[in-house]
Amino acid sequence: MPRPLRVFLCHAREDKFIVRELYRQLTAEGWMDVWLDEQKLLPGQEWDIEIEKAVEQADVVIVCLSNKSIDKEGYVQKELRFVLNIADEKPEGSIFVVPLRLDDCVVPRRIRAWQYVDYFPKINQTWAYQRLIESLRLRTAKLDISIDKSMTDVKPQRNTLRSHGIRVYMIISAIIVTILMLYFGTLFLSDILAPATEPPAATESPDNQMTMVFVPQSEFTMGSEGYDDEKPIHMVTLDAYWIDQTEVTNAMFAKFIVATGYETESQKKGKSHIFQSGVWIETNGADWQHPTGPNSNIFGREKHPVIHVSWNDATAYCEWRGDRLPTESEWEKAARGTDKRTYPWGNKAPNNTLLNYNFNIGDTTEVGKYSDGISPLGALDMAGNVWEWVEDWYSDTYYQNSPSSNPLGPDAGINKVVRGGSWSDVEDGVRASYRGEHDPSNAKSSLGFRCARSQP
Repeated sequence: MPRPLRVFLCHAREDKFIVRELYRQLTAEGWMDVWLDEQKLLPGQEWDIEIEKAVEQADVVIVCLSNKSIDKEGYVQKELRFVLNIADEKPEGSIFVVPLRLDDCVVPRRIRAWQYVDYFPKINQTWAYQRLIESLRLRTAKLDISIDKSMTDVKPQRNTLRSHGIRVYMIISAIIVTILMLYFGTLFLSDILAPATEPPAATESPDNQMTMVFVPQSEFTMGSEGYDDEKPIHMVTLDAYWIDQTEVTNAMFAKFIVATGYETESQKKGKSHIFQSGVWIETNGADWQHPTGPNSNIFGREKHPVIHVSWNDATAYCEWRGDRLPTESEWEKAARGTDKRTYPWGNKAPNNTLLNYNFNIGDTTEVGKYSDGISPLGALDMAGNVWEWVEDWYSDTYYQNSPSSNPLGPDAGINKVVRGGSWSDVEDGVRASYRGEHDPSNAKSSLGFRCARSQP
């Protein structure tokens, strides 16, 4: 059986939360043995001996850098010195030390020789993680470590006791429901359930281009135990509304441009951000009509989501239609429904039949292509393809004090919230509760939008 790649996480205690999440993601890949002190050190073991042993045995050391760690005296500096001593013994050109910046800190002089990757801002984390994985795979190949498919297919085993408990609970619940149906009458019970299970038929946008799906008034669970800005999990009640079934397409946006003569911010600037050779770069001549640069066009991409549109551009389009951008809570409810699911399709891990993500295409695809990834309320492409602008300003602490009814987000901010992940994002970034942020005046080739409408 092939051995796993041994990865050591060098970090400061103050960065434990984000490093702990990184540990979880790397371990879930299935082909790495990741060393994190709180997971590997046993009571009674000596820190110095065990950590030095782990670094000596490591194939790769990920050095997590932040303003909390680079100037801090103590164990992290001692750990780093030992890592650098081991690195000096490695063959030239080996990928052994991988600096990972957690915030906008100055890279210490001693490790500037190695290319670092930025794990911030949060909207770029999934891309940074993908780059990190590419380096680890390259190291794996260099060491002739084969990644057995069985290693990547490992799934966590269910808690048997919990499974039995769920079965018992389901049986008891079924008995109770049966008794209630017999007591109150099937007709009465079906009348109660009808509003939740039989929403109004889909409608069309005023320009007769977009199908919109109805989201009934109800309470739903918002947030998750993922990142800090997704906490706490809380209940939100929303009035009924409509939301576009798919992202706005190039063809739809073109009609807006023709009708109004509107010029997008990318067109005014003469440039936008595209993903090229593994990095995001600002490219002259990139805009919604030229998705990959000045020599490209949207012919053949009429049904692809419009990209290179800022929040201001998206707002202008929705207002032209007589609609608006969805609020963050409206977007999340449309994506996950009311049953606390992780993804639009449920809790099953993403794969290439459910959405466009993780560079499986390397570009946008036609909207609505992944029908198996439909949300419980009938919305498509709520995960992957392109990030989507929503109405709200971003705040990482907003959930701590947000209203329980029709929240509208903070009154002000620096960045606007984006949701849903894109064609370049990995599994973590396409969760229905994942929150991204972006400058409302900027645009990129993985960012689009859909509109919403309040129910009269």
